[in-house]
Amino acid sequence: MTRSFLIIISFLLCLTGQSDASSAEEKYFETRDRIIHQFEKTGASEDIADRQALVELEKQIRPIVGPVRILGFAEQGKINLETLLSDLIGFDQVDGIRFDSNSECLFVTTSGLLGNYLRRHRNLATDLSELAKDATFYSSVFYSDAAVMNFAEVPIKYDDKESVVNAFLGFVGQTTGHFLPKNLFVFVTKGNRIFMVSSPVQEEINEIAECNDVWGQFEKKASDAFDAYSASQLEDKKALNDFFRYEEEGFEAYKNCFSRKAKNEQFFAPLTGQAQSIVDRILKD
Repeated sequence: MTRSFLIIISFLLCLTGQSDASSAEEKYFETRDRIIHQFEKTGASEDIADRQALVELEKQIRPIVGPVRILGFAEQGKINLETLLSDLIGFDQVDGIRFDSNSECLFVTTSGLLGNYLRRHRNLATDLSELAKDATFYSSVFYSDAAVMNFAEVPIKYDDKESVVNAFLGFVGQTTGHFLPKNLFVFVTKGNRIFMVSSPVQEEINEIAECNDVWGQFEKKASDAFDAYSASQLEDKKALNDFFRYEEEGFEAYKNCFSRKAKNEQFFAPLTGQAQSIVDRILKD
């Protein structure tokens, strides 16, 4: 079975090499989509075939993205796609090259690669200045098993007015709750390329008392709703729905409070400096 999948991949790649596609990006899309379709058609579930397909796609995408030399990151990255098997976690990440350092992660793509992704995901903004603030998009770039949450925008200075630049303080997790943000997310366009960085914050992020109070108010409502649900012998579905609603509303209120108050906290100036340093490293490339 494994050998047959490898033969299929080789055949598809051969066909793509003879394609009349007018660009390397179009050839890449054709190869990627044909392999995905073939895997779905045959019910492929083999790691070896999947890995081999990704190796071949990586060869195609490297010259599309082009060389990347940014201080702190290795020049040799890897394809950002995790799998071409549509039933596995990690399928359908954003096409591009990923560069990992000891702590930071850099993702680089092109406007053509990104445009193809956005056409397939109509829920995302097509305006890059809006997309740069969308935490959902960052999840599709960096994390296949967790969500990025935007807590506070971080101001950036830059001279290149042709570029779209944005940074925010965020959190990565699988559930909402009373969490402190721990990551910086940076978005920079430069010419035809888009650079994104996920970096752990270097400054300790402290609790904000007013925001804790906001969370506490909703936490109390959620707790009361859950107690009512328990007291009903798990029959009161409205109480259960209220519990989840208060938790969700509380998290949104907590984030909104953090967004308003963070700029007045001691940690914010060093945080801004860290984000500025990341942007400067990218724009020097």
